[in-house]
Amino acid sequence: MLGLVAGCIVLTWMACGILLIGIGSLTLRAFSQAFSALDALWVGLITSATFLAIWNLFWPISSSADYWLVCSGILGVYWQRRQLLGEAREILSRKILLAVYAAICAAIAFRAAGPCEYYDTGLYGAQMVRWAQAYPAVFGLANVHGRLGFNSLVFSIDAALGHGPWSNFYFHLFGGFSFCVLWSALLPACSRVIRGEDIEASDWFRAIVAVALSIWSARGFVVGTTTDEPSAVLCLAAAAMIFEALQQKQFVIDASSAMDSSHRLLKLAIAATLLVLAVTFKLSVIVFAFLSWILAFTILYSARKQSRLPWVAGGAGISVLAPWLAGRVILSGYPFFPNSSFAFSGDWRVPRAIADMYEAWVQIWGRTELTGAEGVGWLRPWLHAAIRHRAGFQVPMGIALIGFAALIVVRTPARSIQMRGIWLLLPSISGILFWFWKSPDPRFGQPAIWTLAATVGSLAIEQARAGLKLLRPRFIVSALAVAIIWCLFSFGWRRAYQVLEPVDGFSGLPSPEIAARHTSSGLTVYVPVKGNQCWESALVCTPYFDESLEMRSPSNMRWGFRSEGLLELPDAALLKNRGNSPNGTCTYFSCASTATPNVALWKMDRIRGPLKNGSFNWVKTK
Repeated sequence: MLGLVAGCIVLTWMACGILLIGIGSLTLRAFSQAFSALDALWVGLITSATFLAIWNLFWPISSSADYWLVCSGILGVYWQRRQLLGEAREILSRKILLAVYAAICAAIAFRAAGPCEYYDTGLYGAQMVRWAQAYPAVFGLANVHGRLGFNSLVFSIDAALGHGPWSNFYFHLFGGFSFCVLWSALLPACSRVIRGEDIEASDWFRAIVAVALSIWSARGFVVGTTTDEPSAVLCLAAAAMIFEALQQKQFVIDASSAMDSSHRLLKLAIAATLLVLAVTFKLSVIVFAFLSWILAFTILYSARKQSRLPWVAGGAGISVLAPWLAGRVILSGYPFFPNSSFAFSGDWRVPRAIADMYEAWVQIWGRTELTGAEGVGWLRPWLHAAIRHRAGFQVPMGIALIGFAALIVVRTPARSIQMRGIWLLLPSISGILFWFWKSPDPRFGQPAIWTLAATVGSLAIEQARAGLKLLRPRFIVSALAVAIIWCLFSFGWRRAYQVLEPVDGFSGLPSPEIAARHTSSGLTVYVPVKGNQCWESALVCTPYFDESLEMRSPSNMRWGFRSEGLLELPDAALLKNRGNSPNGTCTYFSCASTATPNVALWKMDRIRGPLKNGSFNWVKTK
């Protein structure tokens, strides 16, 4: 039965891939004739996500949105059928590479057939998908549950997938699909590296990225409304394209290379737009994505006399950002919620104090998730825990440190190695600094960390191969393989596969026990009896009951909610952390994650921003 579920997932991925290629082909035909099926797939993903973001501003993401996308995809495939058939024949002729790719996709599909253990799906992801399918963007939805303001276009994609036969199982699809798409971009470079033929620095870059992707494919979350990995996939795919462009001496050498140059410029424009889309998937990558976008646009602008693609890339980025920002303003009143900058006025806006609390919670979570340490003493235990994180710290930082050492020590006779790719260190290091300052959980910093490793590592490999003639590609490939094995078989690796043993069919989401409560305005709100996960419970559901919550229009939830911003948390969580004190403090992270039912409730009295140790004031209400 597990094989049947995995087979259905693979077939669905194939159908989605073909449709996205068709949608991308329709878009690209207006700007260029020199594009590949992979280019069209990336553009199809960008176009579809943007379409869904705009659609959800006015209508629910229903099957009608799917019909538009499916018809567009079929039309695009028909119009581009000759080119696509030619590429398909070429791919089929590379039998070994195709077999490897099929095996990788099958392995990911088997993992995607398992149950959903991604905690945030129950916390808010599944609820966000339900809201998107039931209503257009709801004003002040973040007043119901602050995390519902963490608007991600991944939820819009999941909502579109959640119709028809996958209506109750959409969460099995997009995470693994994003891995498969990136594998299709990396495998040709990995093949050249393994064969040791016609290797360029960009091939080594992609081979190092393949180390990260191997770990995520085998150990990462592929089931659930995941946002971290899909965002990282887009960032790393774009970084590889930018690195390749930086390593090129010039774009047009003579008339015979003009078509190839046009294709490289197009890929750079796609990379710039993928970075924008990555921000709409996960806001935490904004610094890395913005600075990488600047690099891509600078290169495009230098070739503006040859192409209009710089302006196309800029316009595409605005087209992606505008509806996403509008959605965030509607949901919370802030374009970059939980950051309270650039607040819009409106009765639906989340109180600034609550937004500041959620922003502080994100920071506290990143500092305490590995260690449990609070206050200013988080740094030392965090560093101790992070060093033991093989995939998120040890391996990428090890590659970067060895690479820096090789660049300093190894000398080439005529400095024949092209080093312009080093410019990617600017977004990488800046992204790492921003990540460390804001929320240094390793999973939030993967795009910047692995881009640093791939940039330094690939340049160092090229320089070492030029300076040390005995350094063979197979030796480097073996070292990368050892790094993959070192990460895959770290602590708890069996857990990722033991959960597949009881699977005997399509597994849905859990159904928690919920209790109905009423706010002071009479609004019925459902609260989990145990824990803080609503999963797919009836709307309106929140783990944090707010007595002041009310609808803006009594007849239609589409017009949203407003609130004075008071939150309640169970008493047992507070007592567990601070003792049996009638007035005490507890970290929002600790209280929220240890909630238990049937106890007295505590309400936030006031917030004047986070205290020095990251805590807030609470008083007992009943």
